[in-house]
Amino acid sequence: MKHSHLVRSIRDRVKARGLGLALAVVRDLREFRDPVSAEELEHFETDVLAGFVLARASAGPADGTIRGDVGHLDHLREVSREDIVAVRDAVTGKQRESRIVALRSLFRHAKKNGQIFRNPTIRIRVPRQTGGVLQALAQADVDEAVATATTPDIRLIVARAAVHAAWPKMIRTMQLKDVDLGNRRITVSGHVRPLDDLTHRAVLDWLDHRRSRWPNTANPHLLITQKTAVELGPAGKFWTTRATRNLTATLERLRVDRQLEEALTHGADPLHLALVFGIDEKTAIRYTDSARALLGEAAEQASQ
Repeated sequence: MKHSHLVRSIRDRVKARGLGLALAVVRDLREFRDPVSAEELEHFETDVLAGFVLARASAGPADGTIRGDVGHLDHLREVSREDIVAVRDAVTGKQRESRIVALRSLFRHAKKNGQIFRNPTIRIRVPRQTGGVLQALAQADVDEAVATATTPDIRLIVARAAVHAAWPKMIRTMQLKDVDLGNRRITVSGHVRPLDDLTHRAVLDWLDHRRSRWPNTANPHLLITQKTAVELGPAGKFWTTRATRNLTATLERLRVDRQLEEALTHGADPLHLALVFGIDEKTAIRYTDSARALLGEAAEQASQ
């Protein structure tokens, strides 16, 4: 069996199982052999999955390059709890959590389909990350982000992040019906908020541009592109984040800075933050704790 046919066969079988595994797994195998029967193909596929499960977790779900740090494990059944813990503890923060999520998903699938007798990810937890004190952006960094907003779409995108603390996904998936220009209201992730002057102006400018550029589009999303104007889906993540991606004040940092600013100027009240931004209690408390710490540092420096 030729390698190209083998790759296609494994890709099709993996997709059929709903794992969504990258084809890069096959390309990065340290040893490559040609199965000559359906049984050997099944065994080879299992080996591919075994190599993938820890190699993929080791590289991180967002990393398309499979490093194969633990590629010596030839079968899913050989993966032990200690192996999972070792892969988990090789990184910290969000990447650690992402690895465990990926491993749990794959081993649950393998257990369900009889490829393994036990799931080594059971009762493995990710230690809660306490995190440090959130820091406000420097004004120069904010000014740099504002300076990049030279077109109607980018001005609206930056305003949504900097004023309404919207996630990039919220920004690109927002629909026309979420903007109530008559009543000066905007709906962000199900929460209705007043439409401030800056965002109001940005929305009007963008709508003028949108009508002029794509007068016949049926796309219900507020932000559209040349590609999505003839479709019904939202704009892509890359398009949404392109203007600030290489800046200190990315959309994510602008979002965090806005919520931190609210905490600093309104008495570090978690209930207020939850009501304004629709965030959960733990997130609101983290922002208020950071605000208190920053205010305490400022007071201490002022007294010296």
